[in-house]
Parts: sequence; structure tokens; C-alpha cells
Amino acid sequence: MPKLIVSLLIGFGFASAAFADIYISGFVDTGGLFTPVNYPGATQTYLYGVNNSGQIVGQFGIDGSTQCCFVDTGGVFTTFSGLTFVYGINDSGQVVGSSSNSNSGVVDTGGLFTPVNYPGAAYSRLTGINDSGQVVGEGNFFQQCGAGAYQAETYQGFVETGGVYTPTNYPGAAETYVSGINDRGQIVGAGNFFSDACSQGSSSSSQSFVETGGVYTPINYPGAIQTFASGINDRGQVVGYFVDSSGAEHGFVETGGVYTPINYPGSPATNPEGINANGEIVGSYLVSNQAPPTITPEPDLCGILAVCILGLLVAARRKGKRIQRQ
Repeated sequence: MPKLIVSLLIGFGFASAAFADIYISGFVDTGGLFTPVNYPGATQTYLYGVNNSGQIVGQFGIDGSTQCCFVDTGGVFTTFSGLTFVYGINDSGQVVGSSSNSNSGVVDTGGLFTPVNYPGAAYSRLTGINDSGQVVGEGNFFQQCGAGAYQAETYQGFVETGGVYTPTNYPGAAETYVSGINDRGQIVGAGNFFSDACSQGSSSSSQSFVETGGVYTPINYPGAIQTFASGINDRGQVVGYFVDSSGAEHGFVETGGVYTPINYPGSPATNPEGINANGEIVGSYLVSNQAPPTITPEPDLCGILAVCILGLLVAARRKGKRIQRQ
């Protein structure tokens, strides 16, 4: 979010009724070599996270109906239930996401589901997990707006370590969401700026960041109208996407302050979501109104490759209404 997520589709003017005609494919980018990844029979495949063994987690859609969830290990797709959305995986194979049934974030450890709920939040979701078991995510809160039924939704990013919740707050932002965490404890996310949750609308703005030991470093693709950071690996490389002056979406990877664009060949929109320590990048791209490409085996540089599918109907990764993204 998620993810190419609904925001991406909305940005291209696709109505939900036409979802059956929209084809989205996952991809793995290995040093500039793009390999499409598609869940068998799916018309939409969303990849969210990849661990250092190459396992990937994600979601898929068939004619607009989103399904959750799967892990792709070396081209073998294993589906599992218990989560509504899935966003990350660590080297132990622990998967994080959220469950709409319990309104909670969830850690899946070999089929054992552990709920994670930010104190006081109406519901929570988890967006990343590192090899120490630290998880990041957001607690969602509602604010009544006037005498009507409308309630504004706001977000509080957090890090959970052994049951202890530490809030993440970008300086000056009205709310903060978190997208990922690496083994060094570095966090990526964005702060949203608005004066009133009930009337934020088009007046809101956002700022992506990397947080290291309490120090927030802005992430801004040069010349972009908006930049969104999605994932970070143990080397501190950040992936995400940006919107250019024409409104088109492009992916990027940031390495030590140097930004490199990521554009799937021939696609009008590319959305990277995760990166592992080997530099393998996973994400999704808009194929347009044509059948998704045939699954091609990924060159096995780490021994195992797994593909992950993103959630499509999500108010997930980027909060569509305030951060024109998810």
C-alpha cells in the first residue's frame, strides 16, 4: 500500500468496476534484470517483501477479487490464511500483516498467530519485521467530525520490541506511518502534515524519511513532486517510488544519498516495495489491459527466490487519502 496499490490504480483513472480488465504483475529486480512474477491464474499479483534467502510474501487478485496470502519460495507458491493483508517477512520466515477479523496486527510464526495491538488504537497493522523479531506498524485512531457520522482516521507509527511499544513521530507531523525496519533498527516511513484531521483533504502533505537512533533523514527523489519510501535493507538502501511533474509514478532505490530510478520496461507505473541485503528488489508494475506475462524462473543468486503478492484493496501501505499513494 498498498502497493501497485489502489492509489496507483486510482491515479490512472481505473474504476473498481473495471478491475477485471486491469492487469498488475509482480517483479524481481536483480541488478537491473527484471523478472515478472505472477501467482498462477491471477490477474493481479502484488509483491511486498523479500528476505535474504529470496523468499517473498504478497497477495494476488483474480478479476478484481483480492486473495491473501502467499509465500513464494524458489517459484513454489504456498498460500496461507489467518491474515487479511501481508507486508513483510524476515530471515526466519516470520510473516507480518493484519487481520480484519480481529482488527489487529499479526505475526505469523509457522502458523502460530500472535496479535500485536498498539495501545488504545481502534485497529493496528504491521508493515515490517527484522531478524530480532522487532516489528513496525501503525495504530489507527478515529476522530468524530461534527454532528454527522463522519469520522476522520489518523495513524500512529510504532516499533514493538518484546511487548514494549515505542511511538514513531516525524518532527512536526500530525501523524506518522512506518513502512519497514532493518536489522540495524533503521525505520522508513512518512510524516503527514495537516492542521485538522477532519478537513485535511488536498491541503495535506507528506515527507518520507529514514529514522536512525532518533534522527530523521528526509528521503526526496530529486525533482519529484512526491516521494514515498517503502522498504530498507540491512545496508541502509531504501526503495520506494516517486511522482514526477507529469503525474507518472516511477520506482527508485537510494544508496548513500544517490537515487537510481527503477522503471519496469514498457510499464506506465512501477512500485518497488521491498529490498533484501543482496540488493534484490520486489514490487509490482502496471501491465495495462493485457494478460500478465508468463512466470519466468528467477536467476537464483542467493539460493532461493520467493515472490510476494501485494494487497490490492488496501488502505494499506500508503494512506491513499492523505498521501496520494497507497
